[in-house]
Amino acid sequence: MDEPFVSIIIAARNAEHTIVPCLRSLRALDYPADRMEIIVVDDGSSDRTAELAESEGVRLIRAVQRGPGAARNRGVAEARGEFVAFTDADCLVGEDWLRQLLAVFEEDVAAVGGAQGLANAGYVPRSVHSFLRLMGFWGGYTKTAETPRPVGHNPACNVLYRKAAFERVGGFNPDLFPGEDVELDARLRRLGSRLLYNPRAVVLHYRGGLRAFARMMFRYGRSGGCLLARFGLFRPLYLTPFLTLAAGAVVVALCVVLRSLLPLPIALSLPALVFLVVDTPHALPLTLLFWITMVCWNVGFLVGLLTRTCAPR
Repeated sequence: MDEPFVSIIIAARNAEHTIVPCLRSLRALDYPADRMEIIVVDDGSSDRTAELAESEGVRLIRAVQRGPGAARNRGVAEARGEFVAFTDADCLVGEDWLRQLLAVFEEDVAAVGGAQGLANAGYVPRSVHSFLRLMGFWGGYTKTAETPRPVGHNPACNVLYRKAAFERVGGFNPDLFPGEDVELDARLRRLGSRLLYNPRAVVLHYRGGLRAFARMMFRYGRSGGCLLARFGLFRPLYLTPFLTLAAGAVVVALCVVLRSLLPLPIALSLPALVFLVVDTPHALPLTLLFWITMVCWNVGFLVGLLTRTCAPR
């Protein structure tokens, strides 16, 4: 049987430093060139992203900046494929990426996602990547399962949808970022569609420094608060601020009862003790990333909850 036709869509904005390696990894896929197309939707870039994408011989769509959800929807609207695949402009895909995503599709499956690796070297990027993998059990952004299995959500940097299923639920909500992929997958699951994860479908993701990490955590938190306010509690992750407040109240109560501040430093040191057990060489940076996450994510969550705004950018 002939391979299905797949449209690969990349929403890109100001990605001149990573777009060329990304596109070259896609062009090197072990998949018939006449059974796929690569579409780059330039989301109002102010750098050379569009020029570089065009020079790589892919299909380029120039769009006014509205955020990645709207850009991906634009790409799907012009896609010819039976399936639509998404990755980000700062990702590199494995040679068998498409084949692995397609390999586990079944009749009632709407989408299949895959694993994330690290594309760049450096102490901070490695620490960020390790932290995201360790915390994946709670947020679901990264996964560590070693066999294909059902999941509730696949990040848009590594996922393949049936185009018909994607269009049936209306695609990405263009008013959300980040979190547009979380909300889309929630709509698919409410209609009874299954989502799967195949760890053999790998993309390598570039990770930034501490400032970029803090900004990312704030955006994720803001998205979580906004989604909770607008759509209700559909992810355990959104309980994080309330659990944090409860834990803080317990620590304060212990300080009052014991008439001592000792419970406070003990509580603050608990994450470090956990990381010492699970990843001793990186315990210090992992602890720092944990507290950056707690502060930035929770502040962002409060902003999103109060404003009900998930700004595209």
